[in-house]
Amino acid sequence: MLVAVTSTEPDRSSEVDTDFGRARYVLFVDLDSGDMEVFENQENIEGQQDFGIGLAHEVQDRNPEWILTGSIGQKAFQALTEAGIKIGTGASGTVRDTIKQFNFGEFESAIKPLPCKDQNKIDEKTDPGHVEFKDSKETQDNSRIYQTGDPNFPIYRPQVSSKRAPRQE
Repeated sequence: MLVAVTSTEPDRSSEVDTDFGRARYVLFVDLDSGDMEVFENQENIEGQQDFGIGLAHEVQDRNPEWILTGSIGQKAFQALTEAGIKIGTGASGTVRDTIKQFNFGEFESAIKPLPCKDQNKIDEKTDPGHVEFKDSKETQDNSRIYQTGDPNFPIYRPQVSSKRAPRQE
């Protein structure tokens, strides 16, 4: 299985880049063979807008089953999910640790985007898929809980703790 992880540097010991669109690198790791391909996102991070969608197209071209990242915007989320790529949000720590967490079933496919906290305010009438975070706090298991202003969606916890069976070799 091919898994993509956003990264600050081009190796497994580097930190996960928590902003999908502005990620410096994307590491494509084949979980079966251990092989890794590195994509440097220089062109997209220098763009003024729609940088997430540019990276989404680069990821689609390599056809991973999953992308693991900290946060992801609406357009990139939509492009990747329409291509059948599952998205795991809330990733943090090293790439190596994130892959271990993935192998132990600690990620579930996100059902809506998780925009970066410092993203500019979005007009909910024109882009209802975005969530503006009012507050956040860290939980005992180092996940983050985000309080939103929407009474129908009061708390979003990006790192899912439900377990699934580990991959069989």
